[in-house]
Amino acid sequence: MAAIQKMSAAKLASLKHGPTINILFRENDTTDLAMLREGFPKQVATTFSALCRQTFPALAGTSMADISKSPANSVTIIGGRVDAHKAVLSWMLACCEGRGMRPFPYIHRRRFWHYAHALESAEILQIDILCEELWGRMKDIAKLQVHTEDIHAVYSTTEKGYPIRGMIAESIGRALLERRLAARPAYNMLRQDPQLKDFDEDVNQAIARLKKEYAESEQGRAARAEHQAARKAAKEAAQQRFQRRRNNPQKMTTAEVAQHLDVPTESVKSEDDGTFKVTVSTEIIRKGRNGRGQYVALPLRQAGVTAEAYRPAVSEAAPPIAKRATAEKPTERRMHGHKAVPNTTNSQT
Repeated sequence: MAAIQKMSAAKLASLKHGPTINILFRENDTTDLAMLREGFPKQVATTFSALCRQTFPALAGTSMADISKSPANSVTIIGGRVDAHKAVLSWMLACCEGRGMRPFPYIHRRRFWHYAHALESAEILQIDILCEELWGRMKDIAKLQVHTEDIHAVYSTTEKGYPIRGMIAESIGRALLERRLAARPAYNMLRQDPQLKDFDEDVNQAIARLKKEYAESEQGRAARAEHQAARKAAKEAAQQRFQRRRNNPQKMTTAEVAQHLDVPTESVKSEDDGTFKVTVSTEIIRKGRNGRGQYVALPLRQAGVTAEAYRPAVSEAAPPIAKRATAEKPTERRMHGHKAVPNTTNSQT
């Protein structure tokens, strides 16, 4: 791997000259051979691929029947996907076009899925430099979160225990634990899909494993103790601060009053005299009918106003209010429609 990276662009370009080989493909040991690439530069294949270096000068890992079927200048790839193998071979040739080592082509849709197949091809061909590059790209994707299209493609076409499934489950599980999972409803639909039930199980197992690993780690124990101490100190400080400000209402803020009374902040208004005006919503308990007014319930208890606090005790009750004396009106007599003279004056005969 290091030798390839140190090769100059001219040295890599010279690898395309010389004899060529045929690259064959078979899906498994029981399927027939198929031509994958004809006339591939031999020096390019043996320089990049350890499988090709092991194959030449003699074919290794093939049966006598395969040797009799194919010419001696061929190498057989077993397993993987045809399109992924073709992409890897094209990348090998692109590195030998006189521009030096080239990055593997970037993919914009279903990146994780396509990179996984390219990685599988690189592992079969034993190209360490490409395996490292593709593995790094997949890790970068998994650090954020794997797209739902990639997850559906992987879990619908692979069997349980496929290595890439573990990376996907850990990616989504970590995003859930860190509360940064984007498009969560879409992932919930995948977890509820009966055809992808393994995905939900893998994510649950990944979450449990990550929680256990973090809890048992020294960093997790220290962070947990620090978090608990910080919460306790913050709670005590908040209680002391609120108690001090409660004794001096002028220093309280509308947000603190709203939090204490459990009402929206916009319903509390500070007055000029240092008091606060709280607007609360009421509930109609009896509707008005036939000219009668309606009754509403005012949640005074929510604001700490109780009858016990404002009802005077019996011993401190005010004395009963005496009845107000009324002035006696002068008596009057009416005789034959004429107003009589009050008794307090002497009438003149």
